[in-house]
Amino acid sequence: MNEIKSLLRWDEPKLFCIHLPAAYETAVFPPHFSKMNTLSLLSSGLASHFSLLPDQLLPPVSVNLNLSLAICQSHSSNDSTVKSDDAFASLEGFMKARGAEFPKMELVTYGEYDEFRGVQASHHIKENDVIMSIPEHFLLTEKVAMDSEVGKRVQAALPEIYTNDEEHLFISLFLLQERAKGPMSAWSKYFPTLPTDYTNMDPHFGEEEVKFLRESYLYEDVYSSDVEELKESYKAVCDVMSDFCEQHSYDDYVWARLSVRTRLFSVDIDGVLRCAMVPYADMFNHEYDNVASWRFDDATRRFQIYAVKPIAPGETIHISYGEESNRKFLINYGFTFPNNPDGSAEVVVALKHGDSPDVKAKRVAKSGYEATVDRAISFQVPSKAGQEDFYAPLHLARVAVALPDELELLAAKGASIVSLRCEKAAWLLYQESVLDALRVTPSTKEADEALLANESLSWNVRNIIRVRHSEREAALKIMGLIDLFLTLVESSQEDFNLLRANPKFDEVQDYVQQVAEAHRSEFSKSLLR
Repeated sequence: MNEIKSLLRWDEPKLFCIHLPAAYETAVFPPHFSKMNTLSLLSSGLASHFSLLPDQLLPPVSVNLNLSLAICQSHSSNDSTVKSDDAFASLEGFMKARGAEFPKMELVTYGEYDEFRGVQASHHIKENDVIMSIPEHFLLTEKVAMDSEVGKRVQAALPEIYTNDEEHLFISLFLLQERAKGPMSAWSKYFPTLPTDYTNMDPHFGEEEVKFLRESYLYEDVYSSDVEELKESYKAVCDVMSDFCEQHSYDDYVWARLSVRTRLFSVDIDGVLRCAMVPYADMFNHEYDNVASWRFDDATRRFQIYAVKPIAPGETIHISYGEESNRKFLINYGFTFPNNPDGSAEVVVALKHGDSPDVKAKRVAKSGYEATVDRAISFQVPSKAGQEDFYAPLHLARVAVALPDELELLAAKGASIVSLRCEKAAWLLYQESVLDALRVTPSTKEADEALLANESLSWNVRNIIRVRHSEREAALKIMGLIDLFLTLVESSQEDFNLLRANPKFDEVQDYVQQVAEAHRSEFSKSLLR
């Protein structure tokens, strides 16, 4: 014991590892220690720890004062004994001491069992008042992650890995690297505030949830594809960084990926859109009628949560996570809304069979989707015609139904009307595709509503049923919109001029104008015949 004490300077807290002989597997450790060969300790508290272990450190032990935590691989930050309330208070104090400001807000718990956290106003807040101000050095962006040791290793080994999701991958690996450092990490105060598991997210769904998912396309589209992607990306990392995966299990990797997925902000910094995890800012919950939003102030180099309308003391401060469908909310955050105004439905549009190889190749090229070589593309279609994604299936449908001479005139990705005949046929194919989606929807509206009325339904199953229920409702709304648009393209020019005045078309005047030009073009051609 004296030999160990002589190796330390007690006025300089350092993290080090005590490697115990195998015999100490049976030793009785204090409750706050994990039972393992390697213990990570803070030297500042070592004396009190030793006093709890009388006569158990008599055989010689080795003390490693190397500050690199790579040797402390059996340390797990999930074993933290810090109480969650204390963790947030500790993080707040740590951030305030380093320039963060929380002038008009406070963290609160709510729910029947205080199981939820959120932010409320502690003072009267005027519109555009800053509610939270976080210095740039607290932003964990993909650039920070890519410039780190693990980020550079991944870039060197896999320079083109998962280019559509590289931000999530790099930040996730960085989280694991930093978590392994324990108290020596600059982000150590942040980790205890993160969830230790994500049982509400699809990668952790159990048999009951999977049973309901298997009843529809949601199994493949939401669950199976997500789990497979996580497994494949973890394997890709392990293939080139086996030492990293020896330290971080697949479960660790899933934890990191879900932490990133549920907590990322999209932030414009110096004109570049960055992905960023922002400690403490991730405690603001979502609401459609949000009272606050966020921005990055390039001049002050601070991330800010600010009020978009006045907020009264005690009022919950919500931000908006975006106009997303229940499917997106379930995948990205693990929750859904009973009356989500931003519904969507999955619509699959396929190219027709029977084309010659030459015409088929032209359709595939014109579609802009390489995958149409297999003839079908799946779209998540919003139930609002004012959103651009509503027209994506129509564009592909134009490519699918265009005659060979029309195909030559059609704009890339089907982004133009070539004739009223083609446009009508495209809307009818779109309509049939939506009907196909309705046909494969399990259960009925009434049956799902009866299930949702059951208060004993689990959180996850309720969300799954709510997704398919809202997507059925969205598909029905889309059908109604298609009927409306068909009246425009099927009508005579005279009737079209009357129909276009319908207020229902106010939000889609760009499309109405395209149809008007098609009517004029057809009329001009008729005069020349």
